[in-house]
Amino acid sequence: QAWDEATRSTVDPYYESTVAHDRHRLAEMQAVIDGRSYEGDAGWQAYQQLAAASGDDPDLFRAFLTLNGVLATADEVLAQPDVAARAAALGADWRDAPAFGPTREQAVAIAGG
Repeated sequence: QAWDEATRSTVDPYYESTVAHDRHRLAEMQAVIDGRSYEGDAGWQAYQQLAAASGDDPDLFRAFLTLNGVLATADEVLAQPDVAARAAALGADWRDAPAFGPTREQAVAIAGG
């Protein structure tokens, strides 16, 4: 029982955070396939802001790597002093950032469809 309690208190937050991220990412990919945008919840938007801002601020880049390296949960990373506020300020335009690859229309055209 002690092992179960220790595992639940230590591992479950990482598991739940990873599952939530995966679900958002899958929903985002489906939205792109369907030709619509995906907003997600406040946590997903905070992650997107952090991702967008990480290229402009070394502290946010480290926070982003900490999160993606599963060294801390999103709640822990965003609770660090000024991380959420700076990510929100620097990453506010994450929806308007250029895609890292072709748009859906460009991919369809490339595929000959």
